[in-house]
Amino acid sequence: VRLLFSSSMSMAIFCMQPVCTLDYPPLTTQAASLLPPHPRYDPTAPSFPWLEVHPDREISTELVGSLTKWFPIRGIQSKGDGPNSANAIAAGVVNITNLIATMECQFSNYIMFAKQQTGMGPVIEARFNETAQNPVILNTIGLWAPYGNIPSIPQLPPSVKLLAALWPRLKEYAVLSTADPLWAPCTAGAAGNEAEAVACMTGWSENRIPRLLPIFARLRKLAWATFPNVGADGSPFSGSYWNEDDYSNPDFSGSHWGPEIYAKLLRLKDVFDPAGLFYGHHSVGSERWSANGNCRIRQ
Repeated sequence: VRLLFSSSMSMAIFCMQPVCTLDYPPLTTQAASLLPPHPRYDPTAPSFPWLEVHPDREISTELVGSLTKWFPIRGIQSKGDGPNSANAIAAGVVNITNLIATMECQFSNYIMFAKQQTGMGPVIEARFNETAQNPVILNTIGLWAPYGNIPSIPQLPPSVKLLAALWPRLKEYAVLSTADPLWAPCTAGAAGNEAEAVACMTGWSENRIPRLLPIFARLRKLAWATFPNVGADGSPFSGSYWNEDDYSNPDFSGSHWGPEIYAKLLRLKDVFDPAGLFYGHHSVGSERWSANGNCRIRQ
């Protein structure tokens, strides 16, 4: 733990917490006495830990880049300096964290320990293995999830009205200081200058995001080198959480389900959808369609 999460790494640790309030009178007194309220909500209202409100930064945003990789416990237990060892993982995570620090926006770098499944008892593990979950999850300490996004509503053209609504959040997540070249036009645009509003928003879409994408491509390469789906010994090592994954995942089936589970799911799809009509990006059977999802690939 000391090796992986030293003070030299700006690694944020994500912990689940009660963030959603509901009005359930029978539970109000008990919940209020047992659970701390979330500061964004009424401090007198109860909070319930099994419900989570999406973070503000993920609402009405444009995704710059996102990926997830399961953090394998056998990797951090491995001694020496070889591939997939604790030292190799630590070096990879440090390199990734340093690269994230160069991003011109707030780029999250979380390990979600709440998603780990290590240490399940034999009964629970047997039930887990009856599901379509990737078996590699049973040997992880959590889910590593770097992602970056900016407040945006790209369906609407740049304007003072739109920027004025987004600017309070842009200042928090994207244009982070007065030293940022976009600070002046964004401030003026949010205050009513139409030309500056356009300059602010196009500055992001046409200049900054194109600079961020190559950095994220390097981050993806480092992530896969540090957390490959298959380890150097040929056994499963990592994977990805399909609900929060990289749109450009190069091995989505192995990442989300593992080869054996995926083969079973593909056989089931062929039974219930023999014509292959239903398609979703990086869903079961999507390798039979073109990358843009518009055309089936001739079998």
